Amino acid sequence: MGVVPKKTKAEQRIMRHISITKVLGFIITLSLAYMIGDMFIYQKVSMLFIIFCVAEFFIVTSKSPSDPTKNFFAGWLDWLGFTLSRKQKFVNKKEEDKLENIVEVEKE
Repeated sequence: MGVVPKKTKAEQRIMRHISITKVLGFIITLSLAYMIGDMFIYQKVSMLFIIFCVAEFFIVTSKSPSDPTKNFFAGWLDWLGFTLSRKQKFVNKKEEDKLENIVEVEKE
């Protein structure tokens, strides 16, 4: 019998796509949103805040479009790290000299 990699282990699910983690996360998100929403003066703003928090929870806990083994938030952090990382630009030396000559001629 071989060793099963961590990525292939199944989550404990209540129904088809509903896991225990999502149910507990939904309950905690709903209760925290309700507690924070009570601080608002108007009841309508409180309800909008609760709806926003629940929608945000479902978006963040969904699967990443680029890597189905990660959740959306982990994929978003990978994308953010990639965009903020320093990238090196590799340019052919001859092409760079041609571009510099063109820029110098335009300046004159």
